[in-house]
Parts: sequence; C-alpha cells; structure tokens
Amino acid sequence: QSNGREDLIQIVKHNLHPGLSLGGINHQGADIAELMMDFVEWLTNQEFGRQCILSVRDILSWVNFMNVMVEDAESHFAKEYSLLYTSPMMSFIHAACLVYIDGIGSGTTSCSADTALLAREKCLTFLCEKMGQFLELTDYQKNELKIYDRTKEREFLWMDNFMGIHPFFIPRGPVLQRNSSTDYALNAGTTAMNAQRLLRALQLNKPILLEGSPGVGKTSLVSALAKASGNCLVRINLSEQTDVTDLFGTDLPVEGGKGGEFAWRDGPLLAALKAGHWIVLDELNLASQSVLEGLNACFDHRAEIYVPELGMNFHVQHKKTKIFGCQNPYRQGGGRKGLPKSFLNRFTQVYVDPLSAEDMEFIGNTLFPAIDKTIIAKMVAFNNKIDEEVMTEKKWGQKGGPWEFNLRDLFRWCQLMLVDQSPGCYNPGQHVFLVYGERMRTKEDRS
Repeated sequence: QSNGREDLIQIVKHNLHPGLSLGGINHQGADIAELMMDFVEWLTNQEFGRQCILSVRDILSWVNFMNVMVEDAESHFAKEYSLLYTSPMMSFIHAACLVYIDGIGSGTTSCSADTALLAREKCLTFLCEKMGQFLELTDYQKNELKIYDRTKEREFLWMDNFMGIHPFFIPRGPVLQRNSSTDYALNAGTTAMNAQRLLRALQLNKPILLEGSPGVGKTSLVSALAKASGNCLVRINLSEQTDVTDLFGTDLPVEGGKGGEFAWRDGPLLAALKAGHWIVLDELNLASQSVLEGLNACFDHRAEIYVPELGMNFHVQHKKTKIFGCQNPYRQGGGRKGLPKSFLNRFTQVYVDPLSAEDMEFIGNTLFPAIDKTIIAKMVAFNNKIDEEVMTEKKWGQKGGPWEFNLRDLFRWCQLMLVDQSPGCYNPGQHVFLVYGERMRTKEDRS
C-alpha cells in the first residue's frame, strides 16, 4: 500500500508540472507535496473528515488540477486573455476544494447544510494559515479566497471561445446561443457559487457527482450551464428497473421488416457518447449493481464502453462529452443506497448548497417579473415557515412525511397565479391550499 506519507510525497513530486511552486522558489514540488500531506492528515483527524477516503486517485486529481491550471495559463489563449491566469497558490487551494472540501456534506460525509458550511470554512482557514508560512497574502487574494461566501460577486463572462466565472472557463460548444437565454437564474448568490464549483470540477476529465436535497436545482444547474456554453444535454433518469441494455442499446425488431428481422438500436447513453453530448444520469443511487458495473469502464481510466453484440469499443471524447451524476442524499430514503466507495472515488464530488431565502426571491423575481416583488417575498417567507415548522421543529404534518417544501412549490404557485388570475391583482392565498395543503394526510394537518 502506497499511503505512507513519504510514498505519497514522491508520487506528487513525480507527477507535478516542472517548476511549479507556491512561493516562487523552485523546491522541485517538495513544498506543495508537504502542504498537501499536512492538510490530508489534519482533515482525516477532524470530526467531519474521518469518513473521507484517502486514496492515491484523489492525490493525483489534486496534482492534475494544478497542472491543468498551469498549462491553461501557458496556452496561447491565456496570453490573449489574462483572465485565464491563476497563481499556483490559488490553484492549490481550489484543488483542495475540488478534491476534498466541496464533497463535505455528500456521500460518506453526509450531514446538514450548516454543518457542512462550517466544516468547509474551517478547512479554508487551516489552508490559509499554512499558506501564510510561505508567502504574504494580498487583499485581492484574500477576497478571492472567500470561496464559500454567498454574497461575493460572481459574474458570468462570455468570450469568443470560452465562457465561465473567473478563474474557471470552459470551451464553448457548437450550439451557440445568445448570451445565456436560460430559464434559470444563474446569477443568484448560491446558484452562482454552485455554478463556479461545477466549472471548477469541469477542468478535470472525470465524471462529476452532484448531491443535494430535492428541488435545489442539481439538474437545472447542469442544463443551464450546458445551454449557456452551447452544448447539447441528454438527461437519463435511472431507477432500480433500469437495465444496461436500456442505456447502451440492444437488437430490436425492424419496423416494417420481414418476420424475425432484428437490427441494432443505440441506447440514449451510447448515442450521446457518439455525438459528443453532455450526459446527466439522474438518481444515480437508485441504479442497480449491474448498471453501475456497466458504467464503471466508462468512468475510470479506460473511458470506453465495449458492446459485445457489435464487438466494438466506443471511447468517451473527453474534449466534448462531460458526464454528470445527480442524486439525493441516501439518508432521504425511497430505496436509495449509498454507492460503493470504490465507485464514488471515480467521481469529482460536488455538494450543491441549498438556496437561501434571498436566492429564492431573486430567482422568483427573475422568472416571474409580472408578479410584484413584495408578493414573492411573502410567498418565500411562507414556504420557509412551513418548512421550518414541519421539517425542523416537527410541530405537525408528520404523517406521510418526510416532505420537501422548496423552489418547485414556489414555481407551481407562481404559475397557477399567472394562469388563473388577472394581471395586477394577484392573490397568492387563492392557490396556497392546492400547493401545500392537499398533500397532507390528516384533517388537522390540512386545516
């Protein structure tokens, strides 16, 4: 086993981009390797980090991310756009966030959103203190390091060939749109923070696993990003009944053909891989073991799918195809299981933070400009009050739960008002029982 500190330091030094160092003095990667090991040892000794899996794969992802950021900065595009440059210190901290810190709250470290946020802040503080031993942080860098601050301004930038949030950009795809004509507010505080995390994860050629509560906007975030970057998105919903042939394809009877005549038909996953589209696998932790096994070769270093019926290999085109998995935390039940650690380890894990009241108001005002802002603010307050009383304080509504009161309910409520009421005199009280009351099981809860 190569998990000894010295072994890991040798692995880091061997794989690191030549000349990369934190303080400007070339230590042949020793300073970066030592700091990495200090952080990993500290993390695995923390209450929230005991469940973290330390593997060589994660350490290599950390190194690869730093190498990618350096190579991007040295490319001819970066010389045109000084925006693409990121200092080694910043890329080191972003790599730590990508590999370990972003995943706190998901998978094996499943916990509440507030606990996860505190844990992440603690990790950043530790890294910044360690960094202070190597170099003096400027005010600009300190501001850039407010990675988990919802109020920090994050602006989407569109260039000829790239789009993204500073300092993470991805190439624009073939389906070019006008600037972000999406039906999703990417500029809301938490949404922009989640989008920046997703853009950071896209710098590596690994599949990305998004985890978060229902209605937090995991799939919407990916589809908004795909639309904004000009990529086609294929969404595949998984369940316990999904079979490998549903994804990859099978021999089916030929329409209008002779009796017993069969021909191969590509499944949605194989068709998307061939076309180089982005792929979202929804509800990944509901999939059966045979489906996970079939996807394994597609996600690891082989990055290929073998179809025995055709006797052919199909390779994942990393430059075009990006694969995303979305799932709700397995503690929310409904037949969900915790994915095997070995399988989780193939992903870059991103925990999608729940939306705050301000975010909900911002999104509501953006998508439903016809409804007065004060009405939307009251609707959001009502939604959050019900969520607090039923889910947190458990005062009522326990029969038939657990419930979710989220952005989807607000959208339904707003849409009902637009369809059913005349402009200028919207009354949210008219539909509140339909959206919130009808789902309750007992008379007392409904009243």
